[in-house]
Parts: sequence; C-alpha cells; structure tokens
Amino acid sequence: MALPSATMQNAYASSARDYLPQYRYPEAALGGVLMYIGQARRAIAARDVPGAHEALITAQQVVALLRASLEPAAYPELAERLEALYGFILDQLREANLTKTVGPLDAVTPVVLTLRQAWERAAERVSGAAGTPAAVSRAR
Repeated sequence: MALPSATMQNAYASSARDYLPQYRYPEAALGGVLMYIGQARRAIAARDVPGAHEALITAQQVVALLRASLEPAAYPELAERLEALYGFILDQLREANLTKTVGPLDAVTPVVLTLRQAWERAAERVSGAAGTPAAVSRAR
C-alpha cells in the first residue's frame, strides 16, 4: 500500500494541530483506527463490500501515517518495536480487506487497543510533567 497522499497527510496534521497537543496525536490516530475497524466489522456483517473496503483502506492510511512519523534516528529501539507493531496491524488490515472476514480484525483489535492505551499513558505522563517546576523553568 502506498503512503497516504500529501494532501491527506497535510489535512490530518492540520486538523490534529488545531485540536490536540502533539503528544496526543498517536492516541487519537489509534482511536480512529479502532473506529474504522468497527465500521469494517459492521460492513462485513452486512455484506457491504464497498463499505468494508473504504473503512479498511482508511484504517490502513492512518496506520501508514503513524509508521511514517517514526523517528528511528532519535529513538532507534522504540521505532523498531513500533515499526513491527504497525507492520503487523497493516498486514491484518490488508488480510481483512482481501478476504472480507473479521478474523484478522479479531487478531488486530487487542493490539491496537493496547497500543492506544500505552500512548494514552505516555501522554498523561507528558501532560503531568508539563506542570512540574522543572518543565516550567525549561519553558521559560
């Protein structure tokens, strides 16, 4: 699958910047992936092939954006682990799209949930640290 278009990337980044601090982007994006997985499940159950396809392609595009945002030079071990997780998620979403079955979605949903929760905990630490005296003095 090709990376999302530059227009889509810019629209996503622009809307995220308007509403979220940067450290909340991955958490929000993974929430979107879960939403699209839910849409795909419903579409597959209803035998709505175009609807399932659209939801799964959109979920893949969001994961591809997350994957493209990794910074291996800055965080090599973290980037390597996230690359593997995002790769697994993409593989399962592709399989679900090819077969129009929920089995791959069953396999990937707990991974996406766990990853989203991890990003949520990380964001809480960042937001909590933002009010500490050391963070305030660094900001000045």
